[in-house]
Amino acid sequence: MNAERSGGSDEEDRDHCIWRTGNGRKLRRGAGCRGAWSGRGGLRRARFSDQPADVSFCRGSYRLRPELPATPGAECVGRVAAVGAGVTQVRPGDLVVNMQRENWVQRRCVRGEDAIPVAAGLDLAQAAMLRINPATALLLLEDHVTLAPGDWVIQDVANSAVGRHLIVLAKARGIRTVNVVRRDDVAGNCGRSAPMSC
Repeated sequence: MNAERSGGSDEEDRDHCIWRTGNGRKLRRGAGCRGAWSGRGGLRRARFSDQPADVSFCRGSYRLRPELPATPGAECVGRVAAVGAGVTQVRPGDLVVNMQRENWVQRRCVRGEDAIPVAAGLDLAQAAMLRINPATALLLLEDHVTLAPGDWVIQDVANSAVGRHLIVLAKARGIRTVNVVRRDDVAGNCGRSAPMSC
């Protein structure tokens, strides 16, 4: 987890449309940012996660293969530094999750609708991982069959991030889980859910 905070003035954030690496080296100009501020906001990245998908992206083995140079980073949380005309759902200082990729940057220009506010007191490390794994677990519980309290769900790879989120979300809904893991040494990662080991 990268804990570095980015700096910069509001003026820099408003005019800043060059995406930068952690060391400040320019990578490429952000498409459509400069001169198209309406409907956009400047985001100072507070934390980002490093998912296995990000590692695969960097290796060139992920399903997305953008034109190079490209910026990795599926998830992040940041603070809104400035907003353009027409952005009403967030304001400067709000903690937000960016719904787009290319988040391993210090600052970036994002569309207003892609900045989703999160609770101000939320732990930044947790907020940085909010977009993918918890949402996937929720979809697994809601999109396939209608589940009621007392129903059972069985899942494989229950020690994964998605699996652990599924356990917590299911428990909150009164849904029971059977959690299969592939190795005995990771069974404890699932909490008190009494996982089965295969």
